Amino acid sequence: MYHDQWPWLWGSTSRSSSSATRTCPVRTGSQSCPPRHCSIIIETSREACHTNVGEPGICKLIDNCAVALEDFFAGKLPTICSYDKKTPVVCCIEESPPTTTTRRSTIRTTVTTRRPSVRPTSRPSNFVGMKARRMCEKYSAAVWRVETAPTLALDEEEEFKDKYNVSECVRDSKDLIYGGEKSLPKEFPHMAAIGFGEEGAISWLCGGSLISERYVLTAAHCMASSEKGLSRWVRLGDLNLAETIDDARPQEFSVVDRLRHPGFKAPSHYNDIALLKLNRDAVFSGYVRPACLHTSLDDPTSKAVATGWGLVDWTDDTGSNDLMKVSLPFVSTADCNNSYKSLIGGRKLSGGILRDSMVCAGEKLGGKDTCQGDSGGPLQLVVDDPYCMYSIVGVTSFGTTVCGARNSPAVYTRVAHFVPWIEKIVWP
Repeated sequence: MYHDQWPWLWGSTSRSSSSATRTCPVRTGSQSCPPRHCSIIIETSREACHTNVGEPGICKLIDNCAVALEDFFAGKLPTICSYDKKTPVVCCIEESPPTTTTRRSTIRTTVTTRRPSVRPTSRPSNFVGMKARRMCEKYSAAVWRVETAPTLALDEEEEFKDKYNVSECVRDSKDLIYGGEKSLPKEFPHMAAIGFGEEGAISWLCGGSLISERYVLTAAHCMASSEKGLSRWVRLGDLNLAETIDDARPQEFSVVDRLRHPGFKAPSHYNDIALLKLNRDAVFSGYVRPACLHTSLDDPTSKAVATGWGLVDWTDDTGSNDLMKVSLPFVSTADCNNSYKSLIGGRKLSGGILRDSMVCAGEKLGGKDTCQGDSGGPLQLVVDDPYCMYSIVGVTSFGTTVCGARNSPAVYTRVAHFVPWIEKIVWP
């Protein structure tokens, strides 16, 4: 690759390296692109480095870093270490952080005085879920539609292609299913409908979330229906399951593998999480792209949004054809256990609500909730970094018989607890 093919990384009006901060000519139609896409900081070249999101890497020529090249041609700017003449030296993400013989030796010789948890907790706090966060960054490139237009280079008599990033982001500013509202086209591009039965007579009974090109995250109890058999189909990019005139671009898949968490044992509600493998890769667009996995075990302080095609009223016989959304506050584990105290000690909830692997959400006064048919769907947070992405905090698991009742929050499988298991399967 010849060096003059990196005009974005040299600024829109100058190729001089005298300035520490450069602005890239990324345009987003009527929207202003976020600062993370529009500026980079030149760092002193060194062997070890960290990306803008804190991931460890090694400074390499961009020509020698496949991850940086992939991101660049998708419209994302890499983290710059320095320049070699006109070629950027970028922070190239390594597969795993370096380890030393001395540290491993220390762990082996102190087993009699340290608890077994010492080794994982001795790593950086952001080590767990590192691969999931890296893939989140990668998939965020699908938020942008890259267009090109010919422009004349400033100091050459030849044309090169100027790239335009057009945002596909759709968000509703309203305070958003039971007691909810219809979703907008392209608002939840990771949302998946899970189908049961024979082709031509599919019943869409559960929800899920696309988290990679080939995998959908859902609930373990959505692997099979007592009446319809195994989950066999997944539909992405849809809005109304019954209509073809809505603003949607559905992609339909067959399920080739069902991976229930090994700790799930019905009728117990614990470890209610699973993965569905699709028969082919999903095609990313404004209508279809993965969501991120929430990797922090801390309880979020903001409200979350639940989505699904489940019952709109608990007295209904069938779910909604429209994808619905509802905004829900988080509920403390103590309050949630109080709501489900009649189940504690029984077969379904022998140890009560467990904070490390479950999370609760719902309106204290009632009126807003997930309901039957929403199982497996996401409880998600809107995040700004990466731009216009969702972070899946929970997977809809179970609730009370009467949806939306007072002091009756729904219970969701806490995704962060299961990230290591997910990573081993989805991104081995």
